[in-house]
Amino acid sequence: MCEIADYKANDLTMSGWCTANYITKNQLKYWLRKAERNEAPSSALSTPSTLFVTLTVDDPSAQTFSMSSLVVRFG
Repeated sequence: MCEIADYKANDLTMSGWCTANYITKNQLKYWLRKAERNEAPSSALSTPSTLFVTLTVDDPSAQTFSMSSLVVRFG
């Protein structure tokens, strides 16, 4: 995005740059976040999003526990 490069190369504050370019600060912040995500190292993108944890059951006789939309079954 050439807007990002222009903003970073300029000495204006974020508010000043946005006013001069007729965009909102929220729009610029969105572009900056989007550019930051696109520049993330490839190793960060390959990190698994699922993590496993050890679950210790205090009462093994309890076979099913239900809360909201989460159902946990033991055994």
